[in-house]
Amino acid sequence: MNFLNQIFYNYNKFDSYEDFKSINKYMLCLENIPIFRTSFNFIDYNVIIQSNENSQQSLILPTYSHNISINPIINPPTIAVIQENNCIKQMPKKSNKQFSPIQENKLFWCIYIIVYGYDNFLLIHQKYGNKELEEKQMMIEFIKTNASKWKNTNYKVSKILIQEMMSECLINKQSGFLSCITMSVFYNKIIIIVNQCKNSYLYFSPAKDMGETTNYENIVVIYYKKNELSHNKNKYSNENITYSIDLHTIQPNDCIGKITEIYTNMYCLENYEKPLKGVSTYKIKELVNIANKLNMFQKESEIVLLKKQELYDKIYSYCLW
Repeated sequence: MNFLNQIFYNYNKFDSYEDFKSINKYMLCLENIPIFRTSFNFIDYNVIIQSNENSQQSLILPTYSHNISINPIINPPTIAVIQENNCIKQMPKKSNKQFSPIQENKLFWCIYIIVYGYDNFLLIHQKYGNKELEEKQMMIEFIKTNASKWKNTNYKVSKILIQEMMSECLINKQSGFLSCITMSVFYNKIIIIVNQCKNSYLYFSPAKDMGETTNYENIVVIYYKKNELSHNKNKYSNENITYSIDLHTIQPNDCIGKITEIYTNMYCLENYEKPLKGVSTYKIKELVNIANKLNMFQKESEIVLLKKQELYDKIYSYCLW
């Protein structure tokens, strides 16, 4: 009930029990039935309410006809209606399309929604800046007090990198790949950043031994897209990048197929700064397989003409996001 009332206000209108008591006189409860009966001349009071178990309970309520069947709505679809400057704005419904938050720090909020849920995200209302700062302060405190945990990630985290992680939390308005290491350990989640245009993904894990886990409750999937039309001079700026999520696959049981497809059909990059290992690590056949998985070449003959170093350089360049 708190959620259904809060969504109509830009601030937390109903923060205490006393706030709810103030609107009690407008509620259709037993103590108010005589008032409504007198005001509206109701002629019948028998209503049958059906529960989930198909059992029936009789409740004396005013109605206009006999034996009206009321089916309570369980888990109604989440639609937030927010009033701004006398205009009603409806937030996006959950759908099969990818959802990108309107907030500036899109990567942070995509991860937040998957960790805490879309409904809790909507309940923040206009206090997104405060909530982000609060969450980042907890991350910084976590970084300071859990130094040993950073040794277990699939990235090499030095003392200098830890300082950079805290700086990014404090200073940067938009989170980058470095923050994925922080949030992966803080939330104890595997974070997968998918680049559908290049058929590849980045993998951030709080523990090296987790591998390509099938525990889907611990996996966060974010979709990365670079805006090639941006005129920003810094091509590595986060202002050129959009992050999004699939709202309909937030629940673990719904995302099994999607995650399996990513593991099977896409190539996992070694690092967001260095996508491949050294050239001597690969055989020519392995490089051909990587190129095919990335869908880099339209014809097999294009690969055959390349020497090992040339093919490696092309793949390396292609995998730089």
